[in-house]
Amino acid sequence: MKSTISQKAGFLAPAVLSTGFLPSEGAASAIAGYTERVTPTAGPASKGTAKNVGLFLAAPFIGLAYMVALPFVAIAMLAWVVGKALAASPSACKAGRFVRNAALFLAAPFIGLAYLVALPFAGLVMLARLSAKAALAAPATA
Repeated sequence: MKSTISQKAGFLAPAVLSTGFLPSEGAASAIAGYTERVTPTAGPASKGTAKNVGLFLAAPFIGLAYMVALPFVAIAMLAWVVGKALAASPSACKAGRFVRNAALFLAAPFIGLAYLVALPFAGLVMLARLSAKAALAAPATA
């Protein structure tokens, strides 16, 4: 497995590429000329360089996003643990059901208002679709 990693690196001599290990000092005399390192030739910048530069420039913003998100993640984790503990209690389930019903009761007028505003637009879209379908299905008369 090490030989394939060394081969992908592309900078070690053939003895190292075949075994994956550097030869010891005693083996260096037996394998003459295979202990030196081969320097890579200068070539065009690889795609990895642009990616690394991009990650280097984006790293502070990624860190900032983690710092901003950390309190919200902590609150969500705390709510999850508390919710699991409350779900185990039957009296807490009754209280949770009451809170849910109260929240739905308070949200109902706003949900109704959203439907009242959105339904005329939905009706216009359905009417336009129906008329377009009828226009495309009608035979062309000259």
